Amino acid sequence: MDTPGSEAVITAKEFFELHSILSEIVKKLLGGVPPVPESVQESLARAESASGAEGEKPISEQDLRWVELLNLAVEPPMLRRSLKSRKTSEAAIQALIRFLVSKKPHLRGDREKVDWVVTYLFQVREERKGSPGGWFTSEIENILEGFDFLPLSMPGEEMLLEISALLDELKYFRKFSEITESRIIQRGRYLKGQFGAEFFHPTVLAAIVNYNFLLGRKIQALLQETIRKVSQFTPASSETFPDTQELLQRDYRAISDVFQQLTALDRKAELDEEQKKEMKKGAAEKKRGPEQEAGGATKAKPQSLEEQLIDLGIDPGRHAEQLRNRIKEIGMRIRSNPATTSLSYPAGALLLSDWEAKAFLTEYPATEESFRAEFARSVTSAIGIIARMDEELPAYFETKGAEHLWKRHCDALVYLLYEGRRQLEVLGELARSSEKRGLADKSKQLLSTAEKLEGYLGRVAGLF
Repeated sequence: MDTPGSEAVITAKEFFELHSILSEIVKKLLGGVPPVPESVQESLARAESASGAEGEKPISEQDLRWVELLNLAVEPPMLRRSLKSRKTSEAAIQALIRFLVSKKPHLRGDREKVDWVVTYLFQVREERKGSPGGWFTSEIENILEGFDFLPLSMPGEEMLLEISALLDELKYFRKFSEITESRIIQRGRYLKGQFGAEFFHPTVLAAIVNYNFLLGRKIQALLQETIRKVSQFTPASSETFPDTQELLQRDYRAISDVFQQLTALDRKAELDEEQKKEMKKGAAEKKRGPEQEAGGATKAKPQSLEEQLIDLGIDPGRHAEQLRNRIKEIGMRIRSNPATTSLSYPAGALLLSDWEAKAFLTEYPATEESFRAEFARSVTSAIGIIARMDEELPAYFETKGAEHLWKRHCDALVYLLYEGRRQLEVLGELARSSEKRGLADKSKQLLSTAEKLEGYLGRVAGLF
């Protein structure tokens, strides 16, 4: 099944709008007007002068195929540039959305076109009304009136939860470098592609438009702050960057180099600030001297895990927050579909044992000290660490040539290595305790999860 519903009718009025948009782009592409079949010319003439009921009549299959041929020649970036430069009417944009959603089959660029065009429509409406938009399901359903969509599948519902998890993660970003180094844009693109035919469902489109809006606003705010900071740090460099608003209108893939350059400058400024703080801290400690016991002997104090990581230049609080978010996101996915036996990531699938999946089904209060709560917390923490490793390992290898980008993923893996080893001890201790209580099956389950975690830790440890 290509489209999650029946094909809606494209009217004569919509046909005229579609032909006007697409033929103008093709004309520029070819350097002249493409030859239009005589039957299509006649249909266009009738459509241009049609009014009332005449304009609402459906177009012929032949006319529809002609528009599809024009669409085939138009790449997504061409469509974006054309719609923005010609100040296309909302009626024409809606006609384009209806056409792209109704197409059978959907081609490679159709999803990307719909993603941008639907978002652009609501941006136009927001600018016109002067107020922020909201959730767009009812508006999109009105645009797609006449389509008969099927209910979303369980995997589709799960992926909607993943979009919510991405937006939750977005809330914690305080610097532009965190956006680029987290790869949230690439992860969002990957997730959109996983919807398949259900991408064109109104509920999914509403979630994607909301995601695009919130991500765009966060990027714009942090990008402006970064450019301001970089301008103070290296005034000459800031002259090479375009206007923030103009930059955000481009395709991300076309400006990824600019984003990486800004990230590198942002991180450099941040590291310089950290070095200054460390120098001040060192000077203060030198004045204060070491802690001493009675009698003048120096008091030795073992470092905590957090202190060890901080000494390595790693922010354990930030990485711990990312781990908690991932565990919550996995829990939402499994509770929405208790039959889940694996978690999909760009690097592959993480297979879950029965007890590992069930451990996510119930959220126990942090104050509960029962065996079931300890079991669930230890297992879900282990799976969360493995899932985070599955996310960070590909990014670690992809960014190895870019020092600042690579360091972010390197730091994440070092944190996960330390935290994973600690969690391995927790699993082992709980397994021994379970054996003493006569819970041999639970002990075996804990040791099996520990073995899975240990295998991942071995892979990560081999990198350093």
